[in-house]
Amino acid sequence: MRRVAHRKVEINAPAGNLAALKAAVDAGADSVYCGFSGPTNLRNLPGLNFTERQMAEGIAYARRKGAKVFITVNAYPQPRELEASYRAADRAAALEPDAVVVSDLALLQYFAVYHPRTPIHLSVQASACNRLAIEFYQRHFKIRRVTLPRALSLEEIHDLIPRLGVEVEVFAFGFLSSPAEGRCFLASFITGESINTYGACPDPRYLRFDAREDPKADGSGERLWVTLRGVALNAYAEEEPMAYPTPCKGRYRNISLGSDAANEAYAIQPPRSLDVRPILPQLLDTGVRALKIEGRQRTEQYVAQATAALRRAVDAALSGREEAFPADLGEFSEGDGTSPGCYVEKEA
Repeated sequence: MRRVAHRKVEINAPAGNLAALKAAVDAGADSVYCGFSGPTNLRNLPGLNFTERQMAEGIAYARRKGAKVFITVNAYPQPRELEASYRAADRAAALEPDAVVVSDLALLQYFAVYHPRTPIHLSVQASACNRLAIEFYQRHFKIRRVTLPRALSLEEIHDLIPRLGVEVEVFAFGFLSSPAEGRCFLASFITGESINTYGACPDPRYLRFDAREDPKADGSGERLWVTLRGVALNAYAEEEPMAYPTPCKGRYRNISLGSDAANEAYAIQPPRSLDVRPILPQLLDTGVRALKIEGRQRTEQYVAQATAALRRAVDAALSGREEAFPADLGEFSEGDGTSPGCYVEKEA
């Protein structure tokens, strides 16, 4: 991989509420992404997201500190929800954010026609990962930035960026799921509600955590069972690291091999979090414009610590300093630690 000149690299942090937005900006974020309450963005969870007044306050706070705010209107609305999404688009444009983050074609067209001065970023949910797909969105909807799916390697990103006329953003830390952004329907098979439409994987209404006797599990004889609408996703012995409770991180039994707990395995992928800090110089060499932290559903403490850690790492890399990467985010990592994901390990 040939080296490219490093430009200013933006750290884009998540905010599920106003306190998290302020924490991100104070910790060194260059931009923050957040959405309105309701089903118009893909983190539609109780207690999260912004009213118009809170969004206006957040934008004002960020700008006083020299940071940007991107408003997400990135759900895939069903026909009965399309009008609500249009109104959310109007509300977002009226606040004059630095950009809106959109995935649905109808909403992209709506912004292009009715709010042509509002900068558009293509959400990762659009799953655009090649030149022709990205050029389509740029030609028809004038997108200024694309967030790439977490399915590309460093080499693939490096080869793609010089052929594009838009900024490229990639994920740098957070949840690491099956690399099929915008096209995952595992939870919908169980709950009937897809993350692509209703914004929660899985929907917390259907999750249950129950301690049950299980003498085959380990010496304690009891494990914590995690079920999603009656489907067992996992069972944990005491002190065992837990995965985020999604179907893709489920540990299942092959019934043909018997019912013993020793028969359990992560069928799709092991629970790990994405962390690019150990490969940050190589990632910056691809020419990416922004590094995105996952986690609008996470706590204010997570946002502050993840942003600060990535800020230190980016500043060190851009100045050419060698820096160790301690596991100072271990408490926010799931399962058995962190991974560079498909950037290095395409099987991850």
